[in-house]
Amino acid sequence: MTGPIRIALVGFGKIARDQHVAAIAATEGIELVAVCSEHGAAPEGIPQFASLDAMAASGIAVDATSHCNTPAARFATARRSLELGYATLLEKPPFATLSQCREIEELAEARGLVLATSWHSQHNAAVDAAKAWLADKTIRRFRLAWIESARKWHPGQEWIWQAGGFGVFDPGINGFSVMTKIMPFPVHVAAARFEVPGNYPMPIAAELDIAAPVDGFDGKAVLDFRGGDSEQWDIAVECDEGTLELFSGGRRLLIDGETRADHGNAEYRGIYADFVAAVRAGTSAVDLAPLRFVADAFMLAERTTVEDYQP
Repeated sequence: MTGPIRIALVGFGKIARDQHVAAIAATEGIELVAVCSEHGAAPEGIPQFASLDAMAASGIAVDATSHCNTPAARFATARRSLELGYATLLEKPPFATLSQCREIEELAEARGLVLATSWHSQHNAAVDAAKAWLADKTIRRFRLAWIESARKWHPGQEWIWQAGGFGVFDPGINGFSVMTKIMPFPVHVAAARFEVPGNYPMPIAAELDIAAPVDGFDGKAVLDFRGGDSEQWDIAVECDEGTLELFSGGRRLLIDGETRADHGNAEYRGIYADFVAAVRAGTSAVDLAPLRFVADAFMLAERTTVEDYQP
């Protein structure tokens, strides 16, 4: 393929507007040519279509699609994207179930098309540096805290509280995507405790016990969607050789209290740079480890009903 990759955004909600449009514009080798969404208004000069089929029927040249719609809706649009012959990029979490992931992987493989998942929190230099530092360390203790306000980050959004919407695990999976990338050995959910609003099926808070094939390993995670104005997106790993801390969703790295990396937000630009490389190489890039971890938590969870929640 010569020239920039021509990409369409599927779904045009808050994240697409706030992150994807600017990231595409800032990434060499890719350009936004269309938006497929029945809601919202596309950026000035960008045609908008109600569906992928309407976009295809228009004759506009498109090479790829980036799916920013909800996980529950994404399976149908990703399948149609591949059927129409487009390379396909998936926002996180990629789908509501692991079976859907496998079906779409098989379809992409059968059609010879690139399929890519995107875990934006992994796209931080501090995360890469943390992975490198932990590679040969003796890890004893792992702690993850992912606490934010649902009303701040998902104002009025009902979908996140419905089945397939993930609840507090929609942001929490960002932390687990960092965890699965930096840890030098596999980890799994040993136990999970969910707090679930009386009027919704998805959890508003969760505590997880995390196990690993390492003697004496102690791992725990706390997620809460009832945070205040400031977020806590932090990971701490205690080792015989020292203590590693990641703050701000993986943008800032400290070793024994000393700053080793501190970067601004380039996460979504990283997603699109990697997607351009994948499309050029004709190679899919699918990472399901964070979703598997979350799926296991839902399988094991003890649930406690708490007060109703109003988005």
